[in-house]
Amino acid sequence: MKKRWTLPVLVLLCGGLLFTGCRTPEAPPATPESAAENLAKGIRLDADITFRDIQAEAQIVRDSSGLYQIELTSPSHLKGLSATFDGQTVQISYLGFQFDVDAADYPEVSLASSIAQVLDEAAAGTAESMTKTDLGYVLTGETDSGSYSLYLDLETLAPISLAVPDLELSCTFSPIPESSVSSAPEESL
Repeated sequence: MKKRWTLPVLVLLCGGLLFTGCRTPEAPPATPESAAENLAKGIRLDADITFRDIQAEAQIVRDSSGLYQIELTSPSHLKGLSATFDGQTVQISYLGFQFDVDAADYPEVSLASSIAQVLDEAAAGTAESMTKTDLGYVLTGETDSGSYSLYLDLETLAPISLAVPDLELSCTFSPIPESSVSSAPEESL
């Protein structure tokens, strides 16, 4: 009688162990460090930007070294205007012309450098706080442009929106495939 129960019990135990071993482990909760690691790898985003009374669309590329290129795709009269910078030097390109500018002298350049400062701070893991909301993780902090709130997707930790109230700047982001980016940041400035 004892032998008749041994085999079914062993099969049930082995089956139970097999199925519990196949369960997908839960992803660890996001931390400022994991968000920073994700952003530091580089990003490619489409951005809908509202800056004071200006509406624009742009492609934003940040490579793993921290070099940025922000190229306007609308409005039509500014399509192709791009700013490339490494945190100190800002190079503007438009209609075949290139020149270096001081971001403080031009608010539009300040807009681009403000977005870059926030993304750099997030990539460095130096945001003041990170909290989880229904909309995503929110990184908050302060840059030269003022305080900011950067929302990250709950699953991918990719940027989904940014607000810098002192500049009257807000952006919504969506990731773009690498093959869709018009050009990568140039290595020489």
